Amino acid sequence: MPQHNLLAHPTATIELGPDRFEVRAQTARSEERDELAKSLPYLEQQQDLTKRVLPIVVFERV
Repeated sequence: MPQHNLLAHPTATIELGPDRFEVRAQTARSEERDELAKSLPYLEQQQDLTKRVLPIVVFERV
């Protein structure tokens, strides 16, 4: 799973249009995840398909 790779090696490079920058990845904490999930309309549908909690990975510029 991609999030396992990011958690093992949390520094990555993201390209967004012409911009390229370094980020650090981390899994959203429970309370943070609840808030972020509100902005991801498809997450609830996907979550209903499994018993495990689907992680939300947050990228922070470094």
